[in-house]
Amino acid sequence: MHPRQLAGRGVRNTFAIALGVGISLTSANAVASDGVSEIEVLDTLALEENQSLAAFDVRVEEARLQASFEENRLPEPVFEYMLDLSVPGTGHFTTGHMVRIMQMLPRPGARERRAGPARASQEVARAQKRAVSADLLRDIRLDVVELARIEARLELIEDEVGLIDDAIGLVEELAGLGRAEHGELLQLELAREAALDRRSELRSSRRERRAALAGRLGVDTAVIDEVDIGPQILEDWLIDLPSRDELLAMAQENEPRLSTYDAEMAVAAAQVELVEEQNRPWPSIMVGYSNMPPMWEMGGPRDQMIQVGFSIPLPIFGSQYDDQASQWQASQQALEQDRSHQEQSLAGEIDALLAGWNADYERLNRHERELLPLAGDLARQVLIGVELGQRSAAEFILAVQQEIEVEGRIIELRAGLLEQLVELQRFTGGAIGADQDWAYPQQVGVRQ
Repeated sequence: MHPRQLAGRGVRNTFAIALGVGISLTSANAVASDGVSEIEVLDTLALEENQSLAAFDVRVEEARLQASFEENRLPEPVFEYMLDLSVPGTGHFTTGHMVRIMQMLPRPGARERRAGPARASQEVARAQKRAVSADLLRDIRLDVVELARIEARLELIEDEVGLIDDAIGLVEELAGLGRAEHGELLQLELAREAALDRRSELRSSRRERRAALAGRLGVDTAVIDEVDIGPQILEDWLIDLPSRDELLAMAQENEPRLSTYDAEMAVAAAQVELVEEQNRPWPSIMVGYSNMPPMWEMGGPRDQMIQVGFSIPLPIFGSQYDDQASQWQASQQALEQDRSHQEQSLAGEIDALLAGWNADYERLNRHERELLPLAGDLARQVLIGVELGQRSAAEFILAVQQEIEVEGRIIELRAGLLEQLVELQRFTGGAIGADQDWAYPQQVGVRQ
């Protein structure tokens, strides 16, 4: 049985078959439509209102401005003036003047290489934002799954209360005919109060979860209260999983943290290129003018000369850059090792999730295919026996509770499967479910 197939809602059918009691249900299509569309609303709120994500945009802009500065930066020209004076005590006192302007010339592509670390830092900030965004979207989906689970539980309790109320009405009629005891009414009333108490606890949990979701998004709780999250999500979101090899390939290609390691390694590689660039000095050209007396005739006419020159630093001590280059090469190697370890950890986490998924999937099928029909049949038989005066209210309550427990386990199994699915969606960077309504936004994942 595909996980999207309905469980049958045996509890709802108990009275519908035995007594013909109709139960008002919310349209499944309406619930599903509201549920799957609201996740996009939540995603938009998260990406627009969360201030920690906005900080990454500032870092991207900071790195962009730094890269632009390095690409456009030119060495300032150097102006030089020299005054020559005769040494005191010489036979002739004279002066000389010299004016020069020098300009360093960047090598082709040198400024782009100097801007390389800043450009690579932009990708680091973007990758970090994608990773944090994916974590946030994962947490939002976990909150939605939990709220859907609570809603399904509340719906189940409403069914249980409805069944007990109808049973109370039946027993009251039978008691009036002398075919039931008032003690049975007391048992039913106690069961009803217990169900109402569980309903109050679930409603409290729903308020707490919605408040936590509002805090996660950075919005007022009233905004979340307007978002309709229905139990149909537990059925609509379940999909078939790709094979393990396909999941690993998706994770290695799209997992945001791996992309962060790649970006950081690019920064280290750019720093190595920058060190190599520093070891290739830029040449300088010079033009000047001098007004100097001739050396052989200090009192003679002055020589007027135009100067043109060329200079380049000699990288005699270039080995001093080796340690700096080695530092960034070591950083790059460490990042490669961290990335390799992350890939191994990712494979282990995916294997663990798949093992849990397969076990829960089999349990869900068994509950829907075998246990739920049996529990439903038993409840109907006991109900008929109560109507005929052959079974007690206590037996009916036990049968209903058993059926409620089976349906409750189905709800928990569906929610558990979705939680694992959401984790796999995060590990694959949104590749899982990319064609679904609950896919990641395009700027974060691979939404189609």
